[in-house]
Amino acid sequence: ERKKKKMKSTLAVLIIAVVIASASAFGVYTPVNVAQRQSTQRSGASSMVMRARVCDLLGKRPNRQARVVTFSHKRNKKVQHVNLQSKILF
Repeated sequence: ERKKKKMKSTLAVLIIAVVIASASAFGVYTPVNVAQRQSTQRSGASSMVMRARVCDLLGKRPNRQARVVTFSHKRNKKVQHVNLQSKILF
């Protein structure tokens, strides 16, 4: 009986730890930064809003430290862009 009691308390602690870890991992209380739309109505090409290539979910930015090394070993600067995908999150 003592072993069963110990097993139940260990199982309860483990379940609580899993719930806390999943809540912190999925960001229950951390809001995602969503770009706010402008209130003025525009038409045509002027309706496009330029945005920085930054991931709204993780905050990843382009890598501007990258270099391309040529056959003659010249090093040219290169920007590695973030692979942004548009997804709908419910």
